[in-house]
Amino acid sequence: MIELMWFLSTLKALFFPSDHLSMLFHMYHIQA
Repeated sequence: MIELMWFLSTLKALFFPSDHLSMLFHMYHIQA
């Protein structure tokens, strides 16, 4: 599940780099 989310966010980063940063921050916040 997590790997799939990471893959999708990475793929998405190719088109939306700024959105990818917010996604990483959001996922980090969930795990924290």
